[in-house]
Amino acid sequence: MRVSEASSSHGFVLGISELDEKLGDSLRYGAMVSIIGASGTGKTILATTVCYSNALRG
Repeated sequence: MRVSEASSSHGFVLGISELDEKLGDSLRYGAMVSIIGASGTGKTILATTVCYSNALRG
């Protein structure tokens, strides 16, 4: 996974450039987002990547 360089003043990034490009500004601050899936499918890695990418943005 690559940390995305996409930025949006109205939303947050996932940190995975392909997903950020497809979703654009659809993920807004204050929204409730559920990450669901079977055990071992990468939910924790995705959540950690989102937190890390947005922390880098300030």
